[in-house]
Amino acid sequence: MQRCVRPSPPWTRPRRATWKSRTWRAS
Repeated sequence: MQRCVRPSPPWTRPRRATWKSRTWRAS
């Protein structure tokens, strides 16, 4: 997951309760 990929991809969003929070927590 690169950081400077695009304007604001889904994974570079602010630290909100997104799917990512559940992904890394589940693993």
